[in-house]
Amino acid sequence: MSGSVVATAIEAACALAILGFAGRTRANPGAAPPQPAAANRHPARTSRAKVIAGCGLLAFALNALMSLLNPPLPAIHDEFSYLLAADTFAHGRCANPPHPMAVHFETFHVIQWPTYASKYPPAQGLALAAGVLLAGRPIVGVWLGTALAAAAVAWMLCGWLPRRWAAFGGLLFVVQGILQLSWGQGYWGGAIATLGGALLFGGWVRLMRAPRALASVLLALGAAVLAASRPFEGFVACVPVAVTLAGRFLGGNRPAWRETLVQFLLPAGAVGAAAAGGMLSYNACVTGSPWKLPYQVHEAAYGAAPVFVFQSKPPVPAYRHAVLRDFHTGWALEAYERQQTLAGFMTEKAAAFLMLWWYFLRPTLTIPFCAALMRLGRRRPFRFAAGTLALTLAAASTVTWLKPHYVAPVYPLIWLLTIQGFRQLRAMPGRGERRGRGVVRGLVMLNIAVFVFEAALYVKTPQPEFARERASIAARLEQTAGRHLVIVQYSPEHNPHAEWVYNAADIDAAKVVWARAIDAQHDARLIDYFQERRVWVLNADLQPIALRESE
Repeated sequence: MSGSVVATAIEAACALAILGFAGRTRANPGAAPPQPAAANRHPARTSRAKVIAGCGLLAFALNALMSLLNPPLPAIHDEFSYLLAADTFAHGRCANPPHPMAVHFETFHVIQWPTYASKYPPAQGLALAAGVLLAGRPIVGVWLGTALAAAAVAWMLCGWLPRRWAAFGGLLFVVQGILQLSWGQGYWGGAIATLGGALLFGGWVRLMRAPRALASVLLALGAAVLAASRPFEGFVACVPVAVTLAGRFLGGNRPAWRETLVQFLLPAGAVGAAAAGGMLSYNACVTGSPWKLPYQVHEAAYGAAPVFVFQSKPPVPAYRHAVLRDFHTGWALEAYERQQTLAGFMTEKAAAFLMLWWYFLRPTLTIPFCAALMRLGRRRPFRFAAGTLALTLAAASTVTWLKPHYVAPVYPLIWLLTIQGFRQLRAMPGRGERRGRGVVRGLVMLNIAVFVFEAALYVKTPQPEFARERASIAARLEQTAGRHLVIVQYSPEHNPHAEWVYNAADIDAAKVVWARAIDAQHDARLIDYFQERRVWVLNADLQPIALRESE
């Protein structure tokens, strides 16, 4: 943590130095007057399709390279839950039947009844399943999601900005640490919701100019991706889009009704209806009701802390395992209780927004982002972008826990305003033009240098110790003859964030089954059920980890 603070301080100092150096630069009085915008000088240099495809391919290549140099291992509860969803979808199912021994398999962010499934919306699991089906590795789905997000952001920028600035913004987006080294090197998502937001806002800006069938389809597809990845924040982001489009197509300067019907309502309605039908069917398959989310089932069974800080605490569930109780009534509930006073809420959210700033902007990009906010003026589309961003961030702050991927739906707007800020810095009038060029070039070089430094650091940093230990034991058992049952024992002081008990979608067919120890009677029934397997006992809190075959 101290290393990150020092690195950020150095980055801030460099950014300020760039501003100071550029501020002392003087324009040459004999220099030629500024030329018209470069977009007018080279109108055909780069096609939009090449920009979009190039950004996607470059993002995929960089993401794959980072993963190959330092293969990511699942370590966080959410990652294992999404991997369960991927395995389920790859087998052609929305959910799995509850297991007869389900009490031994209860774990974090997974429901066991009425079906055995991930609690999360399906989009990230579907992306990981695509990697499994295409290459036999879920991480390939992460690479694909990153590539699609980068391509979608480039497409969005093409609708908002001149072509050369869209190309600049798309290529710079590819080398952002949050995309490549955070979301791109783990299994718990962020890129998929960014993809949805980029399609939504890219379609919006085109439709505000004129009804277009393709823009309508992509806007509706973006809203569907958000519903299937970050439904709450995605819904909030969609509200301003829906309101402004209603004003556009119902207001006084509206297009002809036939054009609106054919170019907007029918294409968007068809995609929206298909997406709604798919989500309702998924809910029904997992929970038994089209109107009940898997997340709701999970919270009813295990949740002790409300999702939103303004909600009242629910009754504490009757937990069957101490580690589940310790997590939900400890870390999770404590985070909620700290925010029940105004001072506690402000302190908690200040820390959360500082984290968001560090992930999305840091010192380097703060300068252009603030430049854009300071000069919104009469630019109505950019005022819409800033307003939608502020609304979504305000809504996200009501969630008990606030992580960077929660606001991924509006990351495209953060990036849009950042690139607009670069434009405004570059276009300083009069003698400031040369200063603006110096600021933009310096900040871009600093941004790329920071990414290269962080990428090198990622490659040299080992994966978390717990992840390496679990992966090592799992790989050893996979290579050992026969099929295996691992009964996991925890001490009372066990860290609930280091969870061993996660399983494949088809538990009975898996080579290795991980089960939670309960007591002698329950464990005997479990062993009898898996009587054809070699039984191992793993004590997760001994150092080194103790794995021994049961007698």
